[in-house]
Amino acid sequence: MNAPAQGILLSASFDLSLLVYSDSDWAACAVSRRFVTRFYITLGGSPISWKSKKQPIVSLSSVEAEYRALRMVVTEVFWLTRLLGDLGLPISALVSIFCNSQAALHIDKNPMFHERIKHIEVDCHYVRDGLHSGLISLQFVPSSAHHADMLTKPLHAFAFRNNQTFATCNPLPLLNSVLHWSYHPENHTVDLAYRHRGVTDSDWVAWGLNINGARMVGAQCLVAFKNSSGQIQAYTAPIANYVTQLRQGSLSFNVPRIEAEFSNNEYIIFASLELPSGRTSFNQVWQNGQVSGQALQAHSQSGDNLRSFGSVDFATGQLGNDGGSRV
Repeated sequence: MNAPAQGILLSASFDLSLLVYSDSDWAACAVSRRFVTRFYITLGGSPISWKSKKQPIVSLSSVEAEYRALRMVVTEVFWLTRLLGDLGLPISALVSIFCNSQAALHIDKNPMFHERIKHIEVDCHYVRDGLHSGLISLQFVPSSAHHADMLTKPLHAFAFRNNQTFATCNPLPLLNSVLHWSYHPENHTVDLAYRHRGVTDSDWVAWGLNINGARMVGAQCLVAFKNSSGQIQAYTAPIANYVTQLRQGSLSFNVPRIEAEFSNNEYIIFASLELPSGRTSFNQVWQNGQVSGQALQAHSQSGDNLRSFGSVDFATGQLGNDGGSRV
């Protein structure tokens, strides 16, 4: 993902504990039905190693896939502990490995299960050796709290409260925003959901397409905010200049449906767009600012708010990010 504003925060803590998350996605490949293994490792709360890989074989069961994923991460743990030891930072405590498969954990903890799993290759029992040698401990973690899920679970798996689903999802590079959509070539329309996280109900959010320009001026926007009656209001607003107050008005293309909701510091705007004919790629902009009474105040004139624009192709699912100095 082209997201230069994103990064990894490394803590200054002296905590040297290793936490490990192991997971698999059984039969994940729709063509070959090969499974995907993934792990995510933190040192003192900071991510230091992660991997997601499609395996070269087909697994006979989800338990087998989870067990092979454990073997993969235990190999990494052995290497990391030896590396840290060579650097003068020996790991004396058990390394906790979290897995969301109770069956895979039972296989390692109870040797009586092994007669039932002869189809799993012998090298998978490397995990059991690590457990019995005192290097690792195996812990259960529910899928909802599994940090390794982000390596393979797509963003379009987000559960919308109205049970809508979308064919494509892309995180926008700035302002904690995500765009979900489904493009319908038969009538050249788009159903979309724009999610803007990390805001309060005293903020407004907006997303729009600029048909003939690249920045905010000329953008055809969808806007959401909490009005003075306490209701979440969604409407359309064409932007004519930089001193706009996001006044309601019709756009240059038809928007048959628009609605919005707010929950857990996140606005979601749902809309259906009838795209301008002859094209599927457009420049896009997105913003947020504060609300005073019924008045939508200007967005911040610094930082990410001045770079929140790019392009989107609804047919191919591609985003472009060519942020500049003025929005």
